[in-house]
Amino acid sequence: MQTLIDQLNANTTTLLEAIETCCDDITALLEALDGKVTAISGNVATVQTTLGSVQTTVSSLGGTISGLSGDIATIKTNLNTIQTTVSSVDAVVGSMYGDVVNIDTALGTIEGTITDMEGTLATIQTDLGTVKLDVATVKADVDESLPVAVDMLPVWIAVILSLIAAIAAIFAVVTIRQKIAG
Repeated sequence: MQTLIDQLNANTTTLLEAIETCCDDITALLEALDGKVTAISGNVATVQTTLGSVQTTVSSLGGTISGLSGDIATIKTNLNTIQTTVSSVDAVVGSMYGDVVNIDTALGTIEGTITDMEGTLATIQTDLGTVKLDVATVKADVDESLPVAVDMLPVWIAVILSLIAAIAAIFAVVTIRQKIAG
């Protein structure tokens, strides 16, 4: 049984090495074909080569956001660097805690700080640069999740019972003092 497991492990290792070699070969072929990323939409990259265009995932090209400026995102891949709109990488404010926001994109999450608000348009400073995004949907989510009406009846009941307890304690002190004084 152990021999069978060892053979499976060896075959798995060989298969993984073959896949890595294949991926390296594909990247090398794209580089040889003068592949350049010309457009990005979500997680799909269009690579223009001397033979035509090819579509692939941005992550397979090692795509990462390397800079932000206004509504422009700079994306660095294994082939080249491209500038595209922030909306083309599906950038949205995922969560907001005070002035700290998480920007979710097709290429990952970026953390930033809100530096200015104009209506629902937030200017967000990140380690990669400054970007402007609409936070209206986040505000709507927060507004919907907060309870609007608060029931004050339990609070008033607690206040009244506290007053009754205080009056009873004062009455007990006065009664005990009169008995001691005599």
